[in-house]
Amino acid sequence: MNTTTLHTTDYRASGQAPTRTIVLWLIIALTLAVPSQLGFAYLYSAPPAWKVLVANIGMIGLLYSSSWLIRWFRKTWVAIVGTLIVAAFFVHMLFFGVSLFSGQAFNDGFFLSLQGESLALAWNQYMWLFVVLLLGTGWLCTALILQSRRILPPRGKSAALVGLMSLTFLIWGNQYTPTRQLADGASNWFASPHVTVPVSRLHAWSTSPLIHLHPTLKKNLKAAAATPAKNLILLYIESGGVAMAPAKAYPHLTPNLSGLISKHAFVPHLHASSYITIEGLVNSQCGTLIPFAHGNHSVGGFGHTVEKMTCLGDVLARAGYRQTFMQGADRKFAGTGQFLALHGYDRIMGFEDWQKMGLHSDPDTWGLSDPELFKQSLKELKKLRASGHPYNLTLFTLGSHIPGYIYRGCPTYGDGSKRYLNAVYCSDAMIGQWIDTLKSRGWLDDNTILVITADHQIFRNRQMTTLFGRKATRNSRLPFIVIGHHLPAAVEHDGAGYDIAPTIVDLLGIRTNAKFVLGRSLLRPSRKMPYYMSRYTDMIGENRYRPKNNPDCKTESNGNANGLQRVPGAQPLSSCERKELSIILQKQAVRYSSRLIETSVATQ
Repeated sequence: MNTTTLHTTDYRASGQAPTRTIVLWLIIALTLAVPSQLGFAYLYSAPPAWKVLVANIGMIGLLYSSSWLIRWFRKTWVAIVGTLIVAAFFVHMLFFGVSLFSGQAFNDGFFLSLQGESLALAWNQYMWLFVVLLLGTGWLCTALILQSRRILPPRGKSAALVGLMSLTFLIWGNQYTPTRQLADGASNWFASPHVTVPVSRLHAWSTSPLIHLHPTLKKNLKAAAATPAKNLILLYIESGGVAMAPAKAYPHLTPNLSGLISKHAFVPHLHASSYITIEGLVNSQCGTLIPFAHGNHSVGGFGHTVEKMTCLGDVLARAGYRQTFMQGADRKFAGTGQFLALHGYDRIMGFEDWQKMGLHSDPDTWGLSDPELFKQSLKELKKLRASGHPYNLTLFTLGSHIPGYIYRGCPTYGDGSKRYLNAVYCSDAMIGQWIDTLKSRGWLDDNTILVITADHQIFRNRQMTTLFGRKATRNSRLPFIVIGHHLPAAVEHDGAGYDIAPTIVDLLGIRTNAKFVLGRSLLRPSRKMPYYMSRYTDMIGENRYRPKNNPDCKTESNGNANGLQRVPGAQPLSSCERKELSIILQKQAVRYSSRLIETSVATQ
């Protein structure tokens, strides 16, 4: 009998090996299963807990049955399986953190945010998760090292039976494992689309009122300001969907925003065409839906999104406007600074610039505080007004980003026990004070309009669902507030986030040949029906629309297109037409973008 067998026999006789083995695998099972179960529970569309449990049992059982190999490959098995267990724990904790934060799994927003500032934000706001990750990793490594010599492996038949059952469980429930979620997300992110739209279908789409197949190139853009020129102040409220304004459970949560919507809503609301901040900025500025994917060069995180396409900043720059963008976050965050510099903005100020000026974050917050941002905006407005040129000042707040930021001097809401409500209440108060200052200084005169909107609706995570209810988190409506004198009336009374740019151009009275891909001015009749699109869902009026999936719908480069029989102008779109439109938008984004190059950004 060899040494390994002797040790095993001794342990069996003493009764220590079974106890140590059970304890070890309980540690592994709990360490892997708990973050996985919690992560799926926090997803917006959470699967039944028992399905996730079955998948976890399958994964852990498969690892356990593999310990049969320890009889011959003790050191190798411990090294390989130990590495797999620690890696799985990391993925499970990452999955839990992403689900907790966004209510989504590893989607394109996750990959788009994989950069230094996102990690710094995660460390600042969710340090406890990093602590749990570190402690859990140490716990697993210690247990494996100390117990590896005393692991009692299953016998051959038992190992085969457990392995077969575990493999069956895992195959059945693999979609409910964080590893599969990560693999699917990475596959979608890195995949390069090879599908094309036949020429015959492109001709059909050229007649659709939904899309301009050939939007205006910047090099062909013409624009002239009105006489006299009108100035623009544009404010994006972070996660500022209208769902927060009428929150019945929290009276007077947003008195200023609610009042502004009541008095100055240009249209009752817009439907969000975006789900993450950079997407909201790009879509509203460029009048399109950007397909965020690694497989093309339209990725917002790299800043060169639709570089050659005409966006709002390009129209204003060609019309002689001076343009400044200010935000509390870093300029580099998701490529914001680079994108705006390539689309007509002269000065882009982010947190790195505020730090050079001696300004810093408030405790337990991220970036420059909203009160300080508004204070700096007043200084910038004074300079812009003295320049003698028409101007555009664009601001982006941070306070209502989850988990919510409360700044020094902020009022508290109610008993002050709910952090996010305090943050929303504070943000609303800051916006109200800022607008009052603009009015008192006479800076909202006849030649200036103030536009207030949001980047996207509130997040669909568990925190928001608990506070506002599931219905509110599905509410995709955004405010579109316009304050000014002698404003024209809207012709269309419903719109989407991608309609903001062309509508602002018309509100400013700018004469231009600019055509936007999807965006249409709400001052002009342009649609056959109120049909609006986003990446995931479409809207018809106030109703969410999901076309029935057609599995036979395939668009191939050989020109065959099954299931595409209607003229795409006949709304709403079928699932086949919706897929086709997504391909067209993706190809457009690639065509109007360029490879990454170094671009200087004016900051002073």
